[in-house]
Amino acid sequence: MKRRGRVMDLCKVISKEDKRTILSTIEDVEAETGAELQVVVVDSIHGGLTTKQFATRIFNKWGIGPGDKNNGALVLVSLNDRRIEIEIGEGLNPYMGELWSRPMLEDYSIPHFRKGGYSKGILNAVERAAERMKDVDGGVSHSAGGSRFRAVDGILIAGYLGAYLKDPVGEKLRKCEKCGSRGGLDIGREGVEDLYWKERWKEEVAATNFTAGVESCAYFCRKCGGVGKVKRAIPKYDYSEVDGYGVRGF
Repeated sequence: MKRRGRVMDLCKVISKEDKRTILSTIEDVEAETGAELQVVVVDSIHGGLTTKQFATRIFNKWGIGPGDKNNGALVLVSLNDRRIEIEIGEGLNPYMGELWSRPMLEDYSIPHFRKGGYSKGILNAVERAAERMKDVDGGVSHSAGGSRFRAVDGILIAGYLGAYLKDPVGEKLRKCEKCGSRGGLDIGREGVEDLYWKERWKEEVAATNFTAGVESCAYFCRKCGGVGKVKRAIPKYDYSEVDGYGVRGF
């Protein structure tokens, strides 16, 4: 695929008005920060690639973001795959990692996608990403727990079963295994050292079309200093799924 402009809507789902706003937003953030922001909308991914693999490939092939800062961002939507991916350069990983991208997509894009409002959902994602990139460049934003690598491991959101609490980060009702107290756990939060939460949520039992899976994440208890592991359900494939920074099931 050849790069043709900052907004490549191959499916014609972005309205003319929203496209103008997106282009203006991209032009503004690039002029202010020197970063690059790219939007690509396709019907589906071919060649045996996952959407995450495709996003990483075109991100690297196109060299999105200047080499000195490596602060580019790609918003990729694959309609038939029902997935949105956000690929970011290494310079943005500490600030636009999953702790920021996950709730942003869930709050601003997915509700519109589920109602067929792809144009509005994409616009919202671009505007939120541009705002974040400006804050990072201006020194306003602090680390949000991203990784040091360009490609980020998968995570899951939405549709969790009743066996586990729904809030994925800083869960208020989780109980410490050591002291038994609730409300004092840091789970993948800003300020928690990598020693405590390691590689964020990790899959323990894979989900299938018929059964839910299980994933876990390390925590640090602010009340007793204990370190442990919490678990939550991974929904069956007919629920909403996130892989990398992408959301499936919209």
